[in-house]
Amino acid sequence: MIDYLFTFDDYLSYIYALIFFVSLGIYQRVSSILITTSVVGFGEFIMNDIRNPLMELALASDRTLGVTYWVATWLACYFIMVLTITQLHIRNNIAKTRGTQRVMWFFCALSLLQIARYLSGVTVKSSSIHEIYQYGIPALNICIGMSLLATLLKGTIDVNFNFKISLRRDLH
Repeated sequence: MIDYLFTFDDYLSYIYALIFFVSLGIYQRVSSILITTSVVGFGEFIMNDIRNPLMELALASDRTLGVTYWVATWLACYFIMVLTITQLHIRNNIAKTRGTQRVMWFFCALSLLQIARYLSGVTVKSSSIHEIYQYGIPALNICIGMSLLATLLKGTIDVNFNFKISLRRDLH
C-alpha cells in the first residue's frame, strides 16, 4: 500500500502541471488556482529533485543530524511555498479561494508531521509516529493534488439544478 502512495506521490508534479495549463486555458488570466498550482507544482518538482541527495546526506551523517537536515529542508520548502503563494496573491490583488486556503492548511499539517517525526526521531523513537509519518506525508500530498483538482473542476463546471414544474388543467 505504501508503495502505491509513494508512486502516486512521485507523479503529482505532473498533475500540477496539467492543472496549471488547464486553468491557464480556462481562465486566461491570473487566478488563485493558477498561482497556487504554479507554486506547488514548481515546489514539487524541486522537492522531487532534492529528495534523493538529501536522503543520502541524512543517512551518511549522524542519525540526529540526518533527521535535522531532513526536517529543516522540508520545513523550509513548505514555508517558502506558503509565503510565495501568499505574497503572489497580495501582489496580484487576488483573494485566496477555499482551495488555496485548504492547500495552505495541508502544508501546515505536513509541517506538523515533520516536527512530530523530528521530535520522535531525536527523543522517543516511536514506531507509531513513524507509521503516521510514513503514511501521512504522501496522503497529505495527494490531498493537496485532489484539492487543487477539485477547485479547478468546481470553477469550470457550472451545475445548475433548476426545475420547472408546470401543472396544466384541462377544463372540458
